[in-house]
Amino acid sequence: MKRISLVLSVLLLAGAGCPLFQPMGGTEQGPVEDNGGEAMSEERTATGQITSINLDMIAFDGPAVVTIQTDAEAFTEIHVPSFGLLLCEAKANIADVYELNAGDRVEVRGSMNAGGSIVPCDSPDHYLRVISQ
Repeated sequence: MKRISLVLSVLLLAGAGCPLFQPMGGTEQGPVEDNGGEAMSEERTATGQITSINLDMIAFDGPAVVTIQTDAEAFTEIHVPSFGLLLCEAKANIADVYELNAGDRVEVRGSMNAGGSIVPCDSPDHYLRVISQ
């Protein structure tokens, strides 16, 4: 029983945004800084074919990383929050990452994080949807 309580406590702290349980490196969801030093939240939409799906960081409250090759031949990463997904304003519009497959064609709208990845979470207008399989 003590072990279950400990696991639940850790999950609650992680889901509440406790800084001790935040993923390290490249997964920030904060605003991007422009050249003038003012914070900006750049919205981005992309369409492309999934080339890879990395679910390794989900166990550590990190994002699922879906890489797509866009129609312009560029590779773009989509960072889908894991435990924090329930707090996302767009949670109803985000495809289940466990049902995505390489080769699926998707469309995403979200905010760009500091690393240049798209994070579909901050607005009810954000989404990640499968166009074709």
